Amino acid sequence: MKASSEILKIIKQAEDLRGKVSSKQIVLLFEESLIKFPDSAHLYLNLHFAYYEAGLDALEMAIKLDPNIKENTEIYAKKSISLEEKKDLAQLLGNLLKEKKI
Repeated sequence: MKASSEILKIIKQAEDLRGKVSSKQIVLLFEESLIKFPDSAHLYLNLHFAYYEAGLDALEMAIKLDPNIKENTEIYAKKSISLEEKKDLAQLLGNLLKEKKI
């Protein structure tokens, strides 16, 4: 399904805000937009990317506060996706890009 012009405006707004506001604010933009457009795969995908950026920001802050934190594996659990999940995600994103849906 092709994204509506209103959804594309939201995605463009998020792109324009990137680097100007916190990644948390971009997450909120997508979460609030999903209230209005709960069936938008485009918004969910962009929310995923915003969460990822917010997670990187949080990791950066944790390391800034305590550079030794990455050595202390008892305090966090690593979650990685399997090779099969990576292939599925790559195929999904590839198909969306081919169809120009994202």
